[in-house]
Amino acid sequence: MSPQHWMMKYMQTFQCVGSACEMSCCVGWDTALLPGEAAQVKAALTQNAVYEKGIEPVFQLMEETQTMPKMNSGHCVMLTAERTCGLQSQCG
Repeated sequence: MSPQHWMMKYMQTFQCVGSACEMSCCVGWDTALLPGEAAQVKAALTQNAVYEKGIEPVFQLMEETQTMPKMNSGHCVMLTAERTCGLQSQCG
């Protein structure tokens, strides 16, 4: 059985303002991955050489938990210093 996902009504018209936002979608949330997405993230990052060696444990954690891993601070591991998504900005 597939997991169910819920969405707030405002999300139908939501537009991200990126680093100008006072909040961050990448802090404190569990970002679920659909089956196969962990492998797609790994392929995109390694193909674009975005992250250096040593990130393999992050990929393993993604595959095990089917979520984007967070740092101890609660920030997504892909969050940049500009408060934008490194995955999205580098890989589309």
